[in-house]
Amino acid sequence: MRKWHLIELHEQLWIPAYLRRMTPSFLTYILKKFSIYTPCVDLLAATIHQTKSDKIVDFCSGTGGNVLYLHTLLKEKFNLPLQLNLSDLFPDQTIIKKINTSNNNVYYHPISTNVLEPSPATLGLRTLFTCFHHFKPKQAKHILHCAASNNDPIAIFEFTENRFLRLLFDLLTPFIVFLTIPMLKELGWKRFLFTYLIPIAPFMIAWDGFVSNLRSYSTTELLNISKSVDKPHYRWKSGKIKSNLRFFNITYLIGLPK
Repeated sequence: MRKWHLIELHEQLWIPAYLRRMTPSFLTYILKKFSIYTPCVDLLAATIHQTKSDKIVDFCSGTGGNVLYLHTLLKEKFNLPLQLNLSDLFPDQTIIKKINTSNNNVYYHPISTNVLEPSPATLGLRTLFTCFHHFKPKQAKHILHCAASNNDPIAIFEFTENRFLRLLFDLLTPFIVFLTIPMLKELGWKRFLFTYLIPIAPFMIAWDGFVSNLRSYSTTELLNISKSVDKPHYRWKSGKIKSNLRFFNITYLIGLPK
């Protein structure tokens, strides 16, 4: 389907921070509740073994819940006690304090981190979950170029898809939000105010999900972008795997130094 790069509301600074926080909190709950990214663990483990990485550097981490869950699975299933570094453009200091004081081998950078800005070698596996669709093709190429230039492996996973059935499924999102919001206790009492009394959250979250699917890259598009990165020492592979939620696929792109 045709790609539309419309705005996602939770990225807009003119929207109050509390309302922007509701989208990643809802997303993290859904990802963990249905273990959507669990099938990615095998791919991550294989990438780590191939590159002998001992650290994961995650960008656009949001609440961090999804990556923390996968980090635990890597340790339990593959005996990989990796160091995990989280970061985000809009870091939530409350979440960061909780993570940094309660997790071994995990550190959430408290300072805003922009994945588009060149950075020194991380000496670890760079990961991006459910966020690569935020970037236009030139920006996406830049992210891949930075990783390859620093000789860092990179793994990108998206459960969003630009196809008709997924866009149709988005019509159910407001109803799912109505059922889910009581579970998001970390959002406090305001979650009831902006869901049931002033129903901003259901429609904001639904809009962002709809736009995320419209923005999403296909495997062909991901490979075309990666091929435009002029780094002969790097190899790329892209594909799809089934998630643990019916009708949902996970699109991935993995880049490795040869």
